[in-house]
Amino acid sequence: MDYRVELQDDIYTFTINRPNKRNAISLSVLQGLKQTIAEIKSTPTVKMLIIKGEGEDAFCSGGDVEYFHQFAKGEEIKPIFLEAAAILFDLATCPILTIADLEGHTLGGGAELAAACDLRILRKGSKVAWIQGRIGISTGWGGANLLFERVNKPYAMKWLTSTKVITEEDLIHSGFIQHIYEDSKERNEIIANYKQQHVEVIRSYKATLVDGLHSHLVVNMKKEVERCSMLWENPTHMEAVEHFLSKKQ
Repeated sequence: MDYRVELQDDIYTFTINRPNKRNAISLSVLQGLKQTIAEIKSTPTVKMLIIKGEGEDAFCSGGDVEYFHQFAKGEEIKPIFLEAAAILFDLATCPILTIADLEGHTLGGGAELAAACDLRILRKGSKVAWIQGRIGISTGWGGANLLFERVNKPYAMKWLTSTKVITEEDLIHSGFIQHIYEDSKERNEIIANYKQQHVEVIRSYKATLVDGLHSHLVVNMKKEVERCSMLWENPTHMEAVEHFLSKKQ
């Protein structure tokens, strides 16, 4: 299965289980996340959701290029990306604390997924980069708007337009990353610090956070998808994808 869901001590852990594809996101992963969020909304005792990738190589390397590029036309990919954006919006507004555990590289759509979470923790040495521009497209799941909610706009524009790996110093100073850990022991200590809070308190603060999100966030995320789908058939994008796929053969 492309993902794994565990519930222990009122904490959900959602693991992208595609290590052979560097935990690239498939349609089944998105649907699994959607179902998990729905379960959380109907379970008032749950206090936290941790999202992680299987193994140490990658949190998430983005969308599965081979899958998504079965759809050659922008109008074909747009409804799929609108669904992805809706799921990330649901994640951003999920009534509990959400933490992205970035153990391994976080690239492209993986960064969009991380931006949808309330907090992000990073294993030291792991890379984070918004690489969509390298293949001639912009963010397609509403991730740029989510990033604008998490850090100040100059940081966000720098990362989105440069497509470079972000330094750990920038990740911390911008507030995108809250903790950097060396090993599993340190990671578990970080998580334990949040686990001890009462569920009612967590949910109260999360409701306040959601109240403070940009009132047009969901609309702006849809516009972002529209812009990405308009670039989908761009020759620069198609050539970059063909080059990527040819290297895998």
